[in-house]
Amino acid sequence: NVGQVVGQGNHRDGTVTAFMWENGVMHDLGLLAGDRYSRARAINNLGQIVGESRLYTKDVDRSGGRSFIWDIHGGMRELVPMLRVSPKQQKELARACAVFSINDHGQIFGINRHFPEADGHQCNFIMSDALLGTSTHGNTVVPGSGHAKQ
Repeated sequence: NVGQVVGQGNHRDGTVTAFMWENGVMHDLGLLAGDRYSRARAINNLGQIVGESRLYTKDVDRSGGRSFIWDIHGGMRELVPMLRVSPKQQKELARACAVFSINDHGQIFGINRHFPEADGHQCNFIMSDALLGTSTHGNTVVPGSGHAKQ
């Protein structure tokens, strides 16, 4: 709504990086440390961007990437370590979490590609509250109400 677009761009050296475009200028958002591929999936009206960063540029629609959040003040940060969940939940989310959108309240929609693995479904979830310290509430993971076929 404020004239910004996000996506991914290829570089001559083989890296692919997330970008934000506004006012005719493309801003490279970079990569998480050690990675060679990032893509921005969504931006809200506050300029908060979510996406994923990963080591490999092949099979990017499979699990294995690290979800990130980006803003002008903090740059790109890995999302899962910011959540106040158990170490077991962090490990599971880091392995299979894929974020797709963020609203103006900072709520992030995503899927967990490995839940439940046995029947080939994915679990939808919403991460909410204070991911960037703009609220006094803790970060939580709220399971989605349905499953989507892969």
